[in-house]
Amino acid sequence: MLRIRFTDFIYLEQPDLLYILAQRNSDYVRCAMDNEQLIAPEVHLRFCAHLKERSDLKYFYITVDDQPFGVSDFKATGNDWSEAEGGNYTFGDQVLSMEKVNAIAILWMCEHFKLQRMCARIKNDNKRALLPLYLKPHPSLRIVGKDERYTYTQNSFELESLRAYVHAFLHAHQAQAYFNGELFIDGTQDLN
Repeated sequence: MLRIRFTDFIYLEQPDLLYILAQRNSDYVRCAMDNEQLIAPEVHLRFCAHLKERSDLKYFYITVDDQPFGVSDFKATGNDWSEAEGGNYTFGDQVLSMEKVNAIAILWMCEHFKLQRMCARIKNDNKRALLPLYLKPHPSLRIVGKDERYTYTQNSFELESLRAYVHAFLHAHQAQAYFNGELFIDGTQDLN
C-alpha cells in the first residue's frame, strides 16, 4: 500500500526543515517562485517557528513511502478559511502528479477548515504549472486573469466531486493518505 504523508511544518524537526529549504533553494524550485533569491537557513527556520502563531497559514511537507516528494501550502485570504491562496512544488521530477497529490491536501483543508475556493498566481514562465491548465483543464478551475508576469486562477470546490476525485486517485494507486500521522478518512476510503 502506497503511503502519502502530509506533515504540518509545525511538527517538523530542524533537519527536515533544512532539507526542505535545500530543495526550495534548488534551481528547479526557485525559478518558479516569486522570490527567486536564496533563502538563508536562519530566515527559513524563523519563518517556520512563527507558523505556530499564524492561524492563516498551513504548510505541509509531503512524503511518498517515506521518500521526500514536495510541499503544499495554503494562505487564508480573509478572516476565515473559506478562500485561500495555494501553492505547491515537488522536489524534482516525481512519478506521481503533484496536481493529484495536492487534491488530497485540498480535500483535507475543505473538511477541516471549510475551504470552498482557492486562487493561485502562477508565473508565466512556469510551464510545468501552466501546461495542465491548457492540456487538461479541470471543470472547476478557471483562469481569471493574466498580466505580463502572472496567470491568475480560481477554483471553487464541490465537495462530493472532490471526494470522488481523491478517492479514485487513492484507489488507482492503492494508496492511503495521512495527515500529521493520522490516516485521513474522508467517508470514501473503502479501497478494497
